[in-house]
Amino acid sequence: MTAAKRFNGSPIVDAETVKTLTEMLGGDITDVYQEFIAAAPQELAQLKQAANDENFSKVAELAHILKGSGGNLGADSFSKLCHSVEQSAKEGSFANSDEYLAQLSQALQMTIEEFNELIK
Repeated sequence: MTAAKRFNGSPIVDAETVKTLTEMLGGDITDVYQEFIAAAPQELAQLKQAANDENFSKVAELAHILKGSGGNLGADSFSKLCHSVEQSAKEGSFANSDEYLAQLSQALQMTIEEFNELIK
């Protein structure tokens, strides 16, 4: 993993978070990252559908879930974007949703690539 890779000014993966998690789990981090890699795209698809349906409470809920799961694993830029989406949806506006959703998709793809490198 190259910790220097960035998206929107933030590290894609925060190396310190990964180090801490690795220490907490006794070195075997593969399962938690594989779970995120499997679940996050499905949750993002649900978030996109909720945005299309203008169901802002569901968008906020899913963004919160993604923010937490990504943040706990060190997905810094993805988690920050999820936070922005969550806040916007809570305000009931979700302005620029197409832009946010495109950025979330891109950030998730980059995060998954980095996580796959991490657990090789």
